Amino acid sequence: MPGDEKKDRTVTLFGAREAVRSFGDNVSMPYVPFYLTRLNATLSQMGVFQALQSLLPNIFQLPWGYISDRLGRRVPFIVAGAVLASMTLIFATFVSDVTLLIMIFSLNAVALSIMIPTTSALLGDKIKHGERGRGLSKILNFALVAGILGNISVLVYFTLFSSTDVDVFRTLLVVGAVFGLVSVVFIIPIKDKGSSKVKHRFVTWSKLCPEFRYFVKAQVIYNFFMSFAWPVFYITMAYVLGASNMEIAISTLIGVVATIAFQPLVGRVLDKAGPVGLIIVSRFVFVIVPFAYGFANAMWQIYVLNLVLGVGMAIINVAFTAYILDMSTEETKAEHFSYHNLAVGVAGFAGSLIGGFMANYLQSIWPLATALLIVYVASGFGRLAAANMYFDMRDSQRYPTTTRQIANEYITRLRIFLYRQ
Repeated sequence: MPGDEKKDRTVTLFGAREAVRSFGDNVSMPYVPFYLTRLNATLSQMGVFQALQSLLPNIFQLPWGYISDRLGRRVPFIVAGAVLASMTLIFATFVSDVTLLIMIFSLNAVALSIMIPTTSALLGDKIKHGERGRGLSKILNFALVAGILGNISVLVYFTLFSSTDVDVFRTLLVVGAVFGLVSVVFIIPIKDKGSSKVKHRFVTWSKLCPEFRYFVKAQVIYNFFMSFAWPVFYITMAYVLGASNMEIAISTLIGVVATIAFQPLVGRVLDKAGPVGLIIVSRFVFVIVPFAYGFANAMWQIYVLNLVLGVGMAIINVAFTAYILDMSTEETKAEHFSYHNLAVGVAGFAGSLIGGFMANYLQSIWPLATALLIVYVASGFGRLAAANMYFDMRDSQRYPTTTRQIANEYITRLRIFLYRQ
């Protein structure tokens, strides 16, 4: 049917865009924090970097989302954001001062604030309820496969050059910039829905439904404690575990492979049972992260952790987007994403800043490993407490079954299989 062909073409274009962008992002962005550590960034500087990376991609989303919803246009914003983001990566290759680099990467984060709500809204415009699990999974799998290829490329690259050479990171930034620009080619053919005949008014916080506001509040508290540990992950790998560039690349690759392995399953469960049950699972999965880093004494333990986190990352990629789309109306998709991301970004900014400066202060009193462990424990117990808030969430749309019923079905199948063995 013509409608199905049009939908398939849109999904293919989205998938191609995400694949190209993902390849560039996976070659460059995961290694930016390690680039800073190789330039001797302090714990405080890492805290500021992570704080700004949490705040800036999110704080400007609300005005961009409102303008996009009012105009009914998404594509021009995505293109402009991609070009600006690529330019900042090019500029970063000419700089060695950590403070200046943090400023440049902050501008890159601002560019992301243009793309994030408009891309999510465009996905919502083109992929309807009941098809989002499969559609988003298909698009994200394009991205994840390309991400794997990007990480493998980095592994090969690191085998050819010194494992501690700073210049290798600059090459990665250039590759990321080039692929970011190329990704624009695939988004331009996707047609916007056009402006609505009904004049769109800005949606204030009080006008949002109570269920969505509760979800955002839970996300704020959870992400505050989650971001506590973000600045010190890289310090643990670089200085406590002594990871080489090669080991860092392997760790990243394992995480991407695990995510792509679980993504189809998450998509199927989402379309049958809705996003809320999956969101709850993801919140408890990420509780183990700070404890694992705090007590790790070898990189293989981080490899195992990233393998487990594939479940959580697959859920984040699909379920959170689907939940916000379910909660929003046709005219307010970008604004809903903007409100959510703004709140989460502010929480991440505060948590990262406090975590980084807290670790820096504790390092002056105790050994580095002990200082980091205290930050990790605070993050872990905070996440655990906040995760319980999600049990009060409910799906806003009707789904055929529940996550618990699907889990029981898989457990029953496993028992039958084991019994027959």
